[in-house]
Amino acid sequence: MLFAIDIDGVVARRTHGTAYYVNRVLSLGIPHAEIENIPSSAAFLSLPVVKAYSAQFPDQFKAALDQAQYEAEAQERDLPMEGGVEAVNSLAEQGNIIYITNRKSTTADVTTAWLSRFGYPTAPLRCCGEEKGFISKWLYAGEYLKEDAQLVFIDDMALQLERGIIHLAKENREVTAFLLPRIALLAFGKTIVHPCPFLRPLFPIAVLPSWQQLATTLETVAPFIGLGSKRLACLLEETAPVVLIRIIDPRLLEQEKVAS
Repeated sequence: MLFAIDIDGVVARRTHGTAYYVNRVLSLGIPHAEIENIPSSAAFLSLPVVKAYSAQFPDQFKAALDQAQYEAEAQERDLPMEGGVEAVNSLAEQGNIIYITNRKSTTADVTTAWLSRFGYPTAPLRCCGEEKGFISKWLYAGEYLKEDAQLVFIDDMALQLERGIIHLAKENREVTAFLLPRIALLAFGKTIVHPCPFLRPLFPIAVLPSWQQLATTLETVAPFIGLGSKRLACLLEETAPVVLIRIIDPRLLEQEKVAS
């Protein structure tokens, strides 16, 4: 088994890094001691000075927020997701792991050092932020997946990753055909699986609200890997396991109705 694991929002949780970066690059003048006492990102965004700047310069503010996720000074202040270190080490004992992230290669060394500092197992790291994003995530996973193995992707952006494999199919059918019978996706931090953007699921997606549910979720999803789209239609039924149950996107159903 190969486990492909995302970084941000999965093994790393953002603390005050974004606030530090935005405060510095926009010269907001918020004392560091005050930033340390901010309980959440929402609280930072609610500060009067932050609200005033974002209202006056919305484009510059959004650009700084978007860029923060790629900056070393923000990434270095991340903390491990609760239960993440223990869970990922257990996965390394069960099979092979690879870290695949939409961070950029410019902070690959920072990311590797951060993983080591907090006790995550050593494994290959692939950064897709300067490449094709979610398409590149699948391509890298395919490179490391052996023909007789299965792949479980753990990511907090499951919808984008599911759509990514369709975009991959348009440019590389061979890799897509290799992956589809071998993959499952765990939607980290979610309690329900997003609506299916296709008439039938292409591969199983299970919710993983936190690392505490890892063992039971893996046990539940395993029998569904490789079933094929026709047999995976069972996940659209109410009798499907709760963590795997899907509904078809209502917009797709409406389109089908109009087309018919």
